[in-house]
Amino acid sequence: METKEKIEILNSFEVIHSEGGEELCVVIEDNEENREKLLKIGYSEKDIEHSIVDDGIDLVMYAFDHGAIYYTGTKFISSEKELLIDLKEAVDQYWNRVNYNPLSVGEAGKNVIMLASQYVDIVENLEENK
Repeated sequence: METKEKIEILNSFEVIHSEGGEELCVVIEDNEENREKLLKIGYSEKDIEHSIVDDGIDLVMYAFDHGAIYYTGTKFISSEKELLIDLKEAVDQYWNRVNYNPLSVGEAGKNVIMLASQYVDIVENLEENK
């Protein structure tokens, strides 16, 4: 199974608890259905047992050992291009929320938004020309 497929399945679980930062965890319910899905994507019973936490099964170690490069707070990402697309969407949502008004974010905020958008555009163009 391809990395992208595994990550899509990991992202399809209902997360019951997650934390960011140094204590990153993404926990799903420990039940038969979830265990079957995990086994399908290559988890072993031993992997599952090592991922058990107080309130379920933590997906973080497996995800990062099998192709994830980032967790956005809502999903695992497995490619730099996908990460940049996610970044661009976040910048666009923020820019829309402030109604394209540079006064509402200040000059520094405006510059960050513009640079982030330009960076994403440049990287996307490089990816397309590979």
